Amino acid sequence: MDWDALFTSPDGKGFIESPLFYGALGGGAAAYALYTIATGSIAVNKGGSVVVTRAQSPGFFWLSVLIIGALGAGLLLQAVRQYRRNVE
Repeated sequence: MDWDALFTSPDGKGFIESPLFYGALGGGAAAYALYTIATGSIAVNKGGSVVVTRAQSPGFFWLSVLIIGALGAGLLLQAVRQYRRNVE
């Protein structure tokens, strides 16, 4: 494993465009999507006073899970692409 390729962007600009950064964001989004499926609820605000459950609003719930999961998958795919570009 090339550690330098993991922490730098393909054009050497820095950490924000690195594969590790994209992987961390994508992993977090995918984990949150799986967490919401497991619990069946999404907290809309920080305090948790507004919670949307799967039974209460199934359309909003599944649309939110789909968007969050697609974002996570896209970011993980981008991380893999950037890492492959750095290794070459």
